[in-house]
Amino acid sequence: FDLMSRNEGRSGWESDEESLDPDEDEEMREQVKPREGITFDDDDVLRLNYRAVVGNFANSRCLRVRIPLDEVVGIRLIGKTSGEESDNGVVLVLEISEKLEANAFVARKVHAKYHRENSFAVVDDWTPNKVASRSSRFYLYGNLTELKQAAALMAKLCPHLAIMLSSSTSESNTLRASASVDYASSSEFINNDNKTEGKPPSKKQKVDVDAAKGYKMSVNDVHQLLVDTNLLSSKAGAERVNPCLKRAILMGHIKIDKSTTKSTVIHTASCCNCGESGLECTIGDAMEQVTYAGLDYEEGGEGAEVKCKDCGSGNYITEICTGNKNYDSGKFHNHCCECDDFGVCIRDYREAHCRHCGEHYFRGNMGFPCPSCGDGKSKDIVTMPPPSPSVWDGMVADAKEVFLTQLKGKNRFEAMMARAMVLGPSVQMGSDMEGPGIASVISQMASHLQDGEEEEGGPDGEGGAEDGECTIM
Repeated sequence: FDLMSRNEGRSGWESDEESLDPDEDEEMREQVKPREGITFDDDDVLRLNYRAVVGNFANSRCLRVRIPLDEVVGIRLIGKTSGEESDNGVVLVLEISEKLEANAFVARKVHAKYHRENSFAVVDDWTPNKVASRSSRFYLYGNLTELKQAAALMAKLCPHLAIMLSSSTSESNTLRASASVDYASSSEFINNDNKTEGKPPSKKQKVDVDAAKGYKMSVNDVHQLLVDTNLLSSKAGAERVNPCLKRAILMGHIKIDKSTTKSTVIHTASCCNCGESGLECTIGDAMEQVTYAGLDYEEGGEGAEVKCKDCGSGNYITEICTGNKNYDSGKFHNHCCECDDFGVCIRDYREAHCRHCGEHYFRGNMGFPCPSCGDGKSKDIVTMPPPSPSVWDGMVADAKEVFLTQLKGKNRFEAMMARAMVLGPSVQMGSDMEGPGIASVISQMASHLQDGEEEEGGPDGEGGAEDGECTIM
């Protein structure tokens, strides 16, 4: 279940969101104005308005909470049944037996400039006063159609929920028809042995870290094994061995024992240059193989340990660590040594490890910035503050009238978008705001961006959407 939360500030689509240094030139603080002699008509204002709205949405946060369905002990769909289903406001109430775990809350941005911000990250409970971590009931508000579909999917995934929904008097359902669903009537947790908020993963979820990663032994075990099998005389020497080979041993792709020597063949294939078959690579060759070839492919692979006897070209033994050993000219031989546990092959010599976020990316020969974090410019989702309290209005008397009153402070475009999104995709805008629903609005936006036609009753030239919080989704 998601909550859309807009970031503070009017960053826009292409802003790097960097704050100005207090000591920077005052000219940087002056209001931005069109350059003299540059035409800036209503169409330009309209396009900038569209871009600002899209940018604000793309940089909004999506806050998510995970409710384990196997811990749901009560479920009930409540609402009116008159009129068209899609326009009916209903509530789906879920009651759980245990407190939510600490990793139940995650966040990401909708579609930010940097990839890292678009990936879900575990965060603290983002509800007011962290109430969700202590709640045994969750009230999901929406229209009848979408919540019926949500309940149907839950029933399909969990047979015990299907039984609860099949009868309003089911004894297994703590929210059967006779039970109160008032906020104040929420019961204590059935399994209330864990008194702390954000309980840690249960014992059944705890697994051995090395086993979870697929490791057959520890890093220290690999170094010791190289010494015990007499391939090296000391651990100091073992630490200097090709990390790609050591990673392969760690993962179990290469087996070594007392019978293994430096002459033991671990790979036989054709030369990557001339195609001559039967080219062998030994343990000794792999131990001495460099992890990065760079531009050596242009020199015939002079730095490779394996040389073809027919054509004389060098063959780099690569991807040993993945279990897909193969020969390469060096252009696609690149083993990242910055990663933990002996690193991992990233192939293309132009790929790099970002020292800021740890991701691998295409740096190229020109030194492109990391698209994941912008070389440290991205914001850490985990450290961002929770949504403003203004998003949690709860039960508001005359909510529709209050919402329409708030729209009066917005320009026509923002008001039209907000009204369509909150009141429904097919809502009529009214005499003061004639027009179709959100789908048509988006179509009109696309039309303007393509051919520049002016929309009658468009925005009045104000900036992007106001700061604050978006609608619960």
